[in-house]
Amino acid sequence: PGVTVLRQDVPALGRKAAELIFKRIEGDQSPPAHAVVPATLVRRGSGEIAPGGRPPHSG
Repeated sequence: PGVTVLRQDVPALGRKAAELIFKRIEGDQSPPAHAVVPATLVRRGSGEIAPGGRPPHSG
């Protein structure tokens, strides 16, 4: 099966990182904080559990 992955919005991550860096350069001395950029689960068959709670048969 395909590999289930977590799709990240790389441009949004970069924008947020740049925003925080520029604030620091401008003198912001607030304590470190967490920033959350949404991600999307892309199901492709490798991480799902089959109905009944058993992993899919591989043979």
